Amino acid sequence: MKILILKFIGFCGVGGAMTLLSMLMIALMNEVFHWNPLFSYIFTYVATLVLSYYLNSKLVFHSSLSWKNMGGYFGTYLSGMILGTLLLRWLCVWFPACNHTLLSYAIIPVTTVWNFIFVHLFLRNRQIKKVPIPEESPDEPY
Repeated sequence: MKILILKFIGFCGVGGAMTLLSMLMIALMNEVFHWNPLFSYIFTYVATLVLSYYLNSKLVFHSSLSWKNMGGYFGTYLSGMILGTLLLRWLCVWFPACNHTLLSYAIIPVTTVWNFIFVHLFLRNRQIKKVPIPEESPDEPY
């Protein structure tokens, strides 16, 4: 359980770093280079998602990089976004007078745990330990 908690802390650390990097990249592309905001957002989202996949694979879960793992990682974040959207819609219906920013923030812990669970499933270290099989000796009877 301790290892799982440490992985969760590492996962949140990578996520926090990627959030700060995203904010910096968007500001740089929009304010300095005057890129189209939609393009800078999409570019930043994809770039930081790829980087977070790499960092989580190597530093947090100690797993190998593969297209299958990356697909699972991307799929997890897509499903987390869908879950968050559905939860936000539900919260807005049930609490219409509540501040929408606060409702959006309330979803962050849910999607963080969701993403961690599924990323852990895709990136956990699945090395199969090979058990040496003793070689048969022709002199030994069965």
